[in-house]
Amino acid sequence: MLHNSKPSAQDHPFPLVRKSRILVIDDSLLLRKQLSAQLPSDRFEVYEAENGSAGLAKAAETNPDLILLDYVMPGMDGYEVYQSLRAQEQFRNTPIIVMSGRHDEVVEKFGPLFDNYNFWLKQASQDQLRDRINAVLPMTVSGSETENTQTSVNVEVQDIAAFMSHLGQLENQLTEKNGQRHTLSNPEISPRRRRWIPILLIAAGVSAIATLGFYSFTLLRSASQKSSPQIASGPPTTLPLKNIAALGRLEPQGEITRLSAPNSLEGSRIDQLLIKEGDLVKAGQVVAILDSQTSRLRAWRQAQSNIVTAQARLAKVKAGAKSGEINAQKANILRLTADLNGGVATQEAEIARIEAELGNAQVDYERYRQLYSEGAVSKAEFDNRQLKLETVQNQLSAAQATLKRLITTVQAQKKEAQATLGSIEEVRPVDVEVAQAEVTSAIVAAEKAKADLDLTYICAPINGNVLEVNTRPGEVISNEGIANIGRTDRMYVVAEIYETDIKNIRAGQNVTVTSDAFADKLSGKVDRVGLQVKRQGVFDVNPLAKTDYKVVEVKVRLDAPSSQKVAGLSNLQVQVVIQTDPS
Repeated sequence: MLHNSKPSAQDHPFPLVRKSRILVIDDSLLLRKQLSAQLPSDRFEVYEAENGSAGLAKAAETNPDLILLDYVMPGMDGYEVYQSLRAQEQFRNTPIIVMSGRHDEVVEKFGPLFDNYNFWLKQASQDQLRDRINAVLPMTVSGSETENTQTSVNVEVQDIAAFMSHLGQLENQLTEKNGQRHTLSNPEISPRRRRWIPILLIAAGVSAIATLGFYSFTLLRSASQKSSPQIASGPPTTLPLKNIAALGRLEPQGEITRLSAPNSLEGSRIDQLLIKEGDLVKAGQVVAILDSQTSRLRAWRQAQSNIVTAQARLAKVKAGAKSGEINAQKANILRLTADLNGGVATQEAEIARIEAELGNAQVDYERYRQLYSEGAVSKAEFDNRQLKLETVQNQLSAAQATLKRLITTVQAQKKEAQATLGSIEEVRPVDVEVAQAEVTSAIVAAEKAKADLDLTYICAPINGNVLEVNTRPGEVISNEGIANIGRTDRMYVVAEIYETDIKNIRAGQNVTVTSDAFADKLSGKVDRVGLQVKRQGVFDVNPLAKTDYKVVEVKVRLDAPSSQKVAGLSNLQVQVVIQTDPS
């Protein structure tokens, strides 16, 4: 050995244990926050840059072990940044993972020299990115296991350096002697031997460099195998997923309620507005009155009047006919009875008289027939007696027929009068049912009129605050409704989690919420995980950011102090970090 001194810790050529430095160059704040949240802080130091120029400056400042580079960025794109980094000796061999959703375009741009292992499709899962980072990031050597080995390696390196320094001094001496033209007078070195000196120096230098490289490679491999034997024998270890970052929006409990008029009243105008922005309202409180309220109030009053009319008609039917009509009909029956009795008696007396007259005529006819047969009277007298008999007989028949007709007619009139009296006195069930149906119909019509009237009074459906008034008195109600109401005493965050990460979200996980609109960090817990995949609804401010991600909405309930701080910031876009690892 040419050098035996023990080196200090400051002279070690290999650094002690440190965190791997990762630089994320991406114009999407959401993606940067996601990557920062998902890489364990005990293993990585994550630096961020929002564009290519800032990324180059940050790379020069931090000298990262790995660079995650977005392909599409305003200003310098990912390819230009990649070329600038590779042009610098410092970053010529630094692993770079290009992130993009345009795989074919990236491969075509970078050409065959671009390694596919240094590409990550943005639509892929975060687990795949962590595996890719494990695959390309250099191993970290544990200082506790390699301290003695590093010391011996450092001694060997310094010995080789001392030997190289000694050879350099010999070369300088020879150069000086040649410059002073003492070469020929020096008996120790002949011209033939002098020609071999540069060759020997070059060979010694190459040997020293090879020895240094061999020692370094051997010791690093040995230390890596001791500290991470599972990496050498199996696939890369997946980093634990501790946090998931996402964009979200603030909203009151139960979301924001857009208060509007029913569809049946579309096109109505506001007659009276009873609220203003910031007012507290209770469920059922009238907040606005429509201009159709007056006409519908009249219709309701008319319907109430129709109910009264129908009820009176029902009472009349149940009571039957008037007593005067009943008594008159009874008197009519009595009169008919009297007429019948009187007519019969008169006619019977007339029949009795005719029968007596018929008897006399019959006696005269018999006497004259006898006298005529004896020749005592003439034929003319006999014929007169016969004619008189026949006349009286006819009168009797007519009187009897008149009596019979009188009895029949009067009895029929009497029956009719009795039937009329019965119909007047009777209350038929069917009449009552018809009258009752009319009452029911009137009541239903009144209820409908009341419901139509109630529709003109717009009431608050929930307890909450008036967040915004969209329609003023005299204006037609638009699609935006009359006002927005929300329960701002309990605020929620709707976080949009990528579909590939939703499997790690559970109710009760702690959540941190940040935004440029407020200084403090908000705290909450996952309240509910959505049951369907939707298109992304909250977007990054970057106009070039991808907008067709598939997400699942996760409801985060903020604690009371946090809710109070953002009660007036509904719909604010926020950044959400969900702690999936309870430790």
